[in-house]
Amino acid sequence: MMTTIGLPNAGRQAYYNVLWKTFFEELGFKIIISGETTKEIVDKGVKNSEMDFCFAIKIYVGHVLELKNKVDYIFVPSMAGLKPYYCPYHVALPDLIKNMFKDIKLLTGRIQDDGTGIEEVAKKFNKSDKEIKEALEKARIEWKEERLNEMRREEEKLKLKKPKIAIIGADDYISKDKFCLMNIPELLEKNGFVPVFLDHLKYKEDFKPGFRLQWIIEQEIINKLMDFFYSKQLDGAIYIVPFSCGPCFLIQEQVLSKFQDKKILVLHIDESQNETRIKTRIEAFLDVVKK
Repeated sequence: MMTTIGLPNAGRQAYYNVLWKTFFEELGFKIIISGETTKEIVDKGVKNSEMDFCFAIKIYVGHVLELKNKVDYIFVPSMAGLKPYYCPYHVALPDLIKNMFKDIKLLTGRIQDDGTGIEEVAKKFNKSDKEIKEALEKARIEWKEERLNEMRREEEKLKLKKPKIAIIGADDYISKDKFCLMNIPELLEKNGFVPVFLDHLKYKEDFKPGFRLQWIIEQEIINKLMDFFYSKQLDGAIYIVPFSCGPCFLIQEQVLSKFQDKKILVLHIDESQNETRIKTRIEAFLDVVKK
């Protein structure tokens, strides 16, 4: 019988799921990716998480539980990055999940941004070096093509002769998660604005904020914000922050305060978010942008 591997569609891992899916399928595994985040998934995650977890990690826990009884293994990588300062939660996720749920069979490894490290995971199933190399090469090609397609779509939006609002997530997994996004893109379009996802565009450069950065996520957020601040094509921005994310709070206080003349709305999201209240805030913000 074919071994089934589950991929949680949440957290930093979701950014790479095309890579993981292609890799494992090329090696003969059946892959199940958890679906879009729902209120039920969020409630599961919140109920089974520590109170001090950030909202993004609570969502991830919910996706793990969504897969729990549907697969043989759940792939939970330690996202180490190419530099040693990823968000600590994403580095420690395998141990976190293992300690929380003793009955879940995990596949894990210390994985870098280009997929390096996943070879050791495949070797646990006695796959040959040749099979692994070919599978990883194909997976990298498909993953890069997906990223390029996303970038091209946003670049085309920038050419439109309509007012544009940048959507900036704490990371790509926030701006892609429909529960976190709510109906923001549709609301913007309804009001005559083009939503532009800066998470999908390439940064012009690494901006230097003038204070020490601890984690990669901080540099990525700064890059996106600074791209907005200096853009002549974007009329405003919505910055979506998962509740209790330390790096996001740091950036909010130390960077946004220096650009108070820029039109940017900060939305803190958690399990108790009220879409009617969010809609009212966004509509009021758009009225300011129009002036």
